[in-house]
Amino acid sequence: MAANQQFLLERRLKDINELQEKPYPGIRIHIDDADLTKACLVLEPEGETPLHLTLDFSKHYPLVPPDITIQSSVSHPNVFDDRICINILSSHDGYTPAYTLKGICIQMLSFFFSDSIEQMYGENGGKVDRKQWQGTGANGYGELVAKDSFQCDKCDFGASHAHQASDKDIDMSDAPASRSAVTSNGASSTTSNDPNYVPTRLVDMPGELLLVICDHLDDESLLLAARAWNGFGRVMRQYNIIRTRELQCFTLKQGFSDLDLGIGIHVEGKSIQSEFDIISRTAFKNLQVRRSIQGLSFEHWLPLPIAQKHWMRVRNGIDNHFKGISKGANVAGSVDKVIYSFMNEVVVKLSTEAENLDTRGRRFYAIDDYEGPKSTLTAASEKAIESYFHLFHLLLCLACERSPIPNEANNTIKSFIAGNHDKQKVPNLGYLLIMILISEVDVTPELIKAIIEEAVTRNVVWMLDKRGRNMAELSFLETSAVSEYRLQKTFEASKTSYRLLMFLNVMRKVVRSTRTQKQDDGSLKKLTLAELRDELFNRHGAPPNGAATKLAEKVSERKRSWLTPRTSHHRARRIGCEGLSSTMLRGANHILEEYANFPLLGQGDSASQ
Repeated sequence: MAANQQFLLERRLKDINELQEKPYPGIRIHIDDADLTKACLVLEPEGETPLHLTLDFSKHYPLVPPDITIQSSVSHPNVFDDRICINILSSHDGYTPAYTLKGICIQMLSFFFSDSIEQMYGENGGKVDRKQWQGTGANGYGELVAKDSFQCDKCDFGASHAHQASDKDIDMSDAPASRSAVTSNGASSTTSNDPNYVPTRLVDMPGELLLVICDHLDDESLLLAARAWNGFGRVMRQYNIIRTRELQCFTLKQGFSDLDLGIGIHVEGKSIQSEFDIISRTAFKNLQVRRSIQGLSFEHWLPLPIAQKHWMRVRNGIDNHFKGISKGANVAGSVDKVIYSFMNEVVVKLSTEAENLDTRGRRFYAIDDYEGPKSTLTAASEKAIESYFHLFHLLLCLACERSPIPNEANNTIKSFIAGNHDKQKVPNLGYLLIMILISEVDVTPELIKAIIEEAVTRNVVWMLDKRGRNMAELSFLETSAVSEYRLQKTFEASKTSYRLLMFLNVMRKVVRSTRTQKQDDGSLKKLTLAELRDELFNRHGAPPNGAATKLAEKVSERKRSWLTPRTSHHRARRIGCEGLSSTMLRGANHILEEYANFPLLGQGDSASQ
């Protein structure tokens, strides 16, 4: 218990230090060294009457928000005596331990001084004009408020609102400017009068020392340093400094050098879900954090590889974590099956989000040249590919240490090509596409054709069954080679499934491309699983630069082809898939090819349940 309190105290001190060392305009905080559980918060935006508030930190902060009360008299619809009605101060609604103290204070500044004030309930539901409300001089009860006469002997807040800085109340804008500067060639200028003085140039410093300097710079200063001299930029890229700083527990704000990091997982039915917010084992196990930043509850914790030393720490006992997840999701088999299911769910989520965006776009922007909200699609793609690569990295780490995993992947794909399409062996064709990522089997037209035919076959029951699309009329087989009616109806019945197939294949394409590296002589080298794993260790599990944008572009490109299956017949002939076992499968295959036949690894391929 004492160790837990120490973690929480360190987080509180880090938050206080951030706000003092990097103050935000209009916000001043005063800390009493004799009592770190209380602080004075003064909100003083330009042109406005300053307000005094008090912050009380419980021993459980940041697991619960600070208790904030207001001492200044203020006319505001959400102020009741000294209490403030705002979501961010509610442990059950708007608060998350991911918020820093600085973030909370900025929210308070916006709450009191924004032009409009949002209301959730009562006769003032909607928005209230702040200036208009202040004209009434009323508080949340509708009572007139007295003129503010509050004075604080701790922070010198008073009638004059004079601000006297102290060692506990810091305004960094008064800090003296540095006496040295970095020149464009990486040299350091100085005001030394010593004629024998030889300046030390940054360009002559080893990368290890530059890394130490970077470690002592905050993000803003680091970016400024990189703009001033590209040597800092090279060090930032070489050591993935920004990426390393982002990989920290959202509760304790510490990185993988200090804590075991992973993700929280929620199991609902057979679905394995996660927001992929980084959370430490300590926060999950000791502090009982059970909600993501966005409020998704989770019951399980799964460590991520991230870095080699980190992986060596968290790999022991990882099977126990998988056991709980597999039991909850009813996933039979070894740990790789859980990862296949999880990676598949990531793609399902992206497909669903893209479909929702597409539906909203058609509903509200029913014009020919509208292409949808690209920024939102890019954000969804970025989240999906980041999540996918974390899981792929975990799969690689296990595959390198447990030979049965890649061996089974190779054997399953070879068996599938040979005609063994048993659902017990391959319960989900999405798993097959993931197996390809760790397999040595080449993707051939025969494999493409087998996946397409099996995908269409597995959709037939869904199309005919009353519990599915209830299209029993499709059980009648026409004598003609191609039925336009069957083509259209089969397309309509399985459009969601085919969309998912396309997403699975596009994601496989993006990930698979990282396994090939261009050599100095121009030749291409296929990385071994161990080499690919180490490449991801170097990037801390991150996808290649631009991967999310590329994924979003591919998705947008394919969305424009989802409106009609008219061109599918000749596309199917191009890869030799027209010779399926029945007219029904042939017509459905033509539809599937509308989605699948894109230049991914050479020819189109797809997957489905």
